[in-house]
Amino acid sequence: MEGTSLLSLKIDIPKERQNKNNTILVVLIHGLGAPDTTWENNDTSWTKLLLGDSDLEMIDVGVVKYDTAHISSNTANVLNKIQNVVTAGKGPFTSLEVLIRELKEELNSDKVKQYEKIMFVTHSMGGLIGMRYILDEFNRNQKININEFISMATPYNGADLAKVYESLPFFKSHEQIKSLKTNSNFIDDTIRLLVKYNDKLKNECNFTFCYATNDEYVSRESAIPPIVDSKWEGEPLGGSHSGILNVNLHNSRAYDVVKKRILNLIQNKVHEEKHLLQVNGNCNHNIIHNTLIESVEYTYREILDKDISSQLKEKKVSVITGPGGIGKTQLAANYVNNYRHKYNLIGWINASDAISIQNSYFELVKQLDLVFWKDNFDNQKAILEYMKSWLENNSEWLMIYDNVKNHKELNDLLPSFWNGHIIITSQNAKWSKFKPTIEVPKLSNKESIDFLMKRAEKNYEPEMEELVELLDKFPLALEHAAAYVYKTSRTFAYYLKMFKERQREILCNAKKPEDYEYTIATTWDIAFNEISSVCPDAIKFIYFISFLAPDDIPLDMIKFKDENNLYSIIKILEDDL
Repeated sequence: MEGTSLLSLKIDIPKERQNKNNTILVVLIHGLGAPDTTWENNDTSWTKLLLGDSDLEMIDVGVVKYDTAHISSNTANVLNKIQNVVTAGKGPFTSLEVLIRELKEELNSDKVKQYEKIMFVTHSMGGLIGMRYILDEFNRNQKININEFISMATPYNGADLAKVYESLPFFKSHEQIKSLKTNSNFIDDTIRLLVKYNDKLKNECNFTFCYATNDEYVSRESAIPPIVDSKWEGEPLGGSHSGILNVNLHNSRAYDVVKKRILNLIQNKVHEEKHLLQVNGNCNHNIIHNTLIESVEYTYREILDKDISSQLKEKKVSVITGPGGIGKTQLAANYVNNYRHKYNLIGWINASDAISIQNSYFELVKQLDLVFWKDNFDNQKAILEYMKSWLENNSEWLMIYDNVKNHKELNDLLPSFWNGHIIITSQNAKWSKFKPTIEVPKLSNKESIDFLMKRAEKNYEPEMEELVELLDKFPLALEHAAAYVYKTSRTFAYYLKMFKERQREILCNAKKPEDYEYTIATTWDIAFNEISSVCPDAIKFIYFISFLAPDDIPLDMIKFKDENNLYSIIKILEDDL
């Protein structure tokens, strides 16, 4: 095998992009026995989809291919002796260590060195190859240029099926299958290096570990490395081991995960390159005021996403309406996460009342012009006029006014005109000034059930059909139900029974409110009962903070005899609510 190349990295750059000099490279690495089919499905390929996505114009895509096969080296020897009939290739003879060395050579080539940031997207055995490349470089005290890493259905703890395969004559001396066995030398060395470089991995690269919910080869426990903590929770992908990669246009769960991480990489790149917000020379950073609210599971609604983009492009404002819990805030947050790289300033404003908006302006002005803020911090009118003037005289900014209750109050706090973009979320559907609005509908029956399965990491249960009807297909109510099932490891059948019982009690104890409020009251009641049984002090804590404004509650105002008790309560509430 000396002097021959068993692995190649081909970078695909369409003609229309060849003069762009992109500095981000996405590298796709396939698994065992599937160099030509992993990233292609009928007429659709991951390369075409990624390069054809208008949101991802800053990337190039490279595809790694290496020699691999599902037959043994003994069988390969026999087949290769049959001239002009078949060529089995060198896959069965080639160890993973050899492939990792050749991957390193490709990454050190001039065609790759021109890229400032690299992302690995891997499947199955390809994840082991990519991960060991990183770990081996750490072990040699070498720097890496891998900024994002996604593995899908990768057997970090080995695959039990590999042991079965090796017992069969055709697979007995297959070099790659040997390495995939649980407790093989390769797997044991990989786990040892993962433990050794745990902290270094977290500091130098963002990792996303995905598992297939119906994987026939790699278990969830194996697809998530043994050193993973709360920072690296597994990402469920619905489907079989290979089926998770089947893409139909841009609407698969796997594609959503990959796109989200690419956009994060683009945003980081833009943030490093651009000198943003030159306001009196005092600020040169991309400011994002207030933490964006992102749900654990966002249900992708392509039509609504396109509507927001279209409205912002045409009239610079988009108003999203619908009842509480329907997903307005998550829809706005998803837009921000996808397009944040296009803006120099993003302000996320709690707009429930005029005072909250003014407080947000106060904090924004402090970041925009510290000198002005120090001179006028007690002059509310001056702060407001400064903010309006700044929005009128600057572009490439995005302001999200979340949960607007009184549109007349908001009108008084908006600039007379603007060159940036404004997103408004509100339960109030009457916005004559900014017609037409985007009304967020309930989820469909299928979307609701898919949401429950994905969020709770459960397979389909017939009781889900009745439950989604009772929850009226509201995302917030579905989130409560799925989170409960996930945290308690109970079934949806159990939750359905309990929901009916608690709903009857609430109805007996009080006049029935609006249907939606009634549903949410029941799901909250179930969650509260569960928390109360685990930690009664947590309920007292909830009662106390319910009297406070929702944002930035200072912990030092909450006194506990045992400070550790406070942080234990917060951890419980983070996990359960």
